[in-house]
Amino acid sequence: MKELITQEALGSVDEAIHDFSDEQIRLAIEELNRESGRIFVILDDDPTGSQTVHDIPVITDWSTESIKWGFSQGINAFFILTNSRSLSKEDAEELVGKIVKNVSNIATELELTYSFFLRGDSTLRGHFLQEIEIAKDAKKQESAQKQIVIFAPAYFEAGRITREDRQLVRQGEAWIPVSETDYSHDSNFGYKSSNLHDFIREKHRAAQSIKTQALSLYSIRNQSPQSLAQEFINADSETIFIINAEENRDLAIVTLAAIMAESAGVEIIYMGAPSLVSVRIANTQREPLAKSELPFKGSMNSHGLIVVGSHVSLTSIQLKGLQDLLPPQNFIELNVELLLNERTRELELRRCIHELEKILDLDEAVLATSREEIKNNGNLSTITISQLVANSIVEICNGILQTREVGWILAKGGITSNDILTKVAHMQRAIVLGQLFPGIVSVWVPSIEANNSSHNFPVIVFAGNVGQSESLKDAVTILRDAQI
Repeated sequence: MKELITQEALGSVDEAIHDFSDEQIRLAIEELNRESGRIFVILDDDPTGSQTVHDIPVITDWSTESIKWGFSQGINAFFILTNSRSLSKEDAEELVGKIVKNVSNIATELELTYSFFLRGDSTLRGHFLQEIEIAKDAKKQESAQKQIVIFAPAYFEAGRITREDRQLVRQGEAWIPVSETDYSHDSNFGYKSSNLHDFIREKHRAAQSIKTQALSLYSIRNQSPQSLAQEFINADSETIFIINAEENRDLAIVTLAAIMAESAGVEIIYMGAPSLVSVRIANTQREPLAKSELPFKGSMNSHGLIVVGSHVSLTSIQLKGLQDLLPPQNFIELNVELLLNERTRELELRRCIHELEKILDLDEAVLATSREEIKNNGNLSTITISQLVANSIVEICNGILQTREVGWILAKGGITSNDILTKVAHMQRAIVLGQLFPGIVSVWVPSIEANNSSHNFPVIVFAGNVGQSESLKDAVTILRDAQI
């Protein structure tokens, strides 16, 4: 298969590609990536985009030194954690603009071939359309090549597919349009459309001029990769291609077509959920981490801290499920209402620290924000309240670490995970080892050669919107058993 696909100009690839196995296709993508020397810079708008990959470097700052470190790891991809989903649109654009400029300057200095990959949410929350424009502008400064965007928000491992140009979410045995779920009512990123053409126009600042085109499942499964590549080559510049996909093989065929288009001179900006990340960079799928592979650094007597900040309904259900494993006294609720007043905030933070210290002396402890989301309060915007809560969680965790050692921290929710990684564990440069479950719940550790962390415990990144009702309980069970 390698010989067939890697011949000059990829000319021998035709409909016969559909006769080959998934692994043969993955190996072909791996070889083509190696031949191109292309490095994928994955801008992740929260820490949950690495849930389908393993042994991948991540930087949580965007200094020249850290970006050069990412490029130097001998791997064809690295993540930059932007956490832009937690910011206002203006702040997100300013931040991503700085990062993109730094990456572009360094790649030019090092004479590297690279592509931007914007990792976004499979439930369509975030600033990623604005971020696409920033990445496109940076690439325009480098060359006059035609640009297109490949937009593939499917995330199979978490139950998200794209069918007939609509984003669907699995609920039980049914597939529900994402616009009919709680995700579409997000206080910061709400939307009305599940049809991705309509969604893009709903969200894009230049809705009337934006060009969208779709690759249907039928085309992906019945046309040759060359034929699909020709659609990319013939498209108007800056077209956003919506990729329908129900399994990784669909994305692999599209990836082959994308590689062919790139070899013909098309610049591609990738925008997708975790499934596209692993397929495009050909990161070998592996089994979940075994208990013996979990890198606990604390003493055998140190316990774990579970921090729950996400407010989506699935997280609340999973939190209730955890109560079947841990006794009620192990749960401390951070009262968000009390954080809105400076005097009561200080008292509430002290209370939480004191209670959690006592629990950690004996067992695992859970810090969870009160479940009722406060969307506004007088002059405080929703984002301001969210940042206040996030800062309070950080203060509590850092207060605990002044007097207690923890074996691990499990962070539930994207913003919560980011803050634990960057402001509590201080992982400036890290490695994603793998996952606790297939395609979800990543385990991060500080990098050995560039460890700027004052703590050495692993951080378990658990997105708010993935898993089943028992998944949080199961994750904690695995972590507890691995320390015995």
